[in-house]
Amino acid sequence: MATKDMKNQLLADYEAKIAEVNKVCTKGTNAEVEGKLVELANIEKEYRSLLEKEVFASLPDIHEALVRHHFETISHKKITDEGRMTGVEKSTKNVQIDLRKFCEYKSFDLAWFYEMQALNKRLTLRVAMNLGVKPEEIKAINNSYSMDKLAAEIELGKTPTSDTQVVKHMQKVLDTLSPDEGKVNGHDLAYVLSCYTKKNNKTALRVVCSKHTILQSLLMDVFHRVVTNGVYSVDYKKDGSQITEVKETAPKTEKKPATKKSSAKKPEAAAEADTIIAKKGEAVA
Repeated sequence: MATKDMKNQLLADYEAKIAEVNKVCTKGTNAEVEGKLVELANIEKEYRSLLEKEVFASLPDIHEALVRHHFETISHKKITDEGRMTGVEKSTKNVQIDLRKFCEYKSFDLAWFYEMQALNKRLTLRVAMNLGVKPEEIKAINNSYSMDKLAAEIELGKTPTSDTQVVKHMQKVLDTLSPDEGKVNGHDLAYVLSCYTKKNNKTALRVVCSKHTILQSLLMDVFHRVVTNGVYSVDYKKDGSQITEVKETAPKTEKKPATKKSSAKKPEAAAEADTIIAKKGEAVA
């Protein structure tokens, strides 16, 4: 079955399953409802997988993947009444492009991924040192950090946790991934550090540092900012009101034939009105 036909079939199954969930919510047991929700989630997962490959095939190189950043797929929202689920409704959600999966799909070099793992070790050491952890724990992190062998061979230098060295390493990841995209700056470092850790809820006075997959996602955001000349912002609770979430849309790009090598000259991308796309090799303010 062609991909288009498979997607259409899955969309039909998706709508039918939502109707089934809503019917079961009215008369069925909790176990029956949960079973239908699992079936719905499986349909959404299969559709997302097909759509992801379609998006990958439409992007000729890494530059275009960085510009695109994410794609929209089907999802669902639960409808509740006084805390009790009464049904579900159709919804959509944004899915960030997985850079490693994209490179594997296109058979692009993964050297950047090993540099990213070494960068993650650098960031973990920085967090540990800023928190004043004991020297023996710093040594343990340095000697036992989980990474691929190729990443473990990357030297971090004499001052591995300084702002300068961290920004340089972030730049190296980007340059290895796709040369001449633009410059990483201190705001990018601040963004990564703002999202890099979370509180350990099981142990007091302890934080959890990001896994490689989370850092990859953060760097995708950073590199998207670089190539689109974007700016960061913050959400906060305003006086007397809740924050209204603004839904982003991916910049539109022209469809062009796929290239075999990621080092090919990057085409200019068309963007939506509020997004400025920086040309490769052009200085970013």
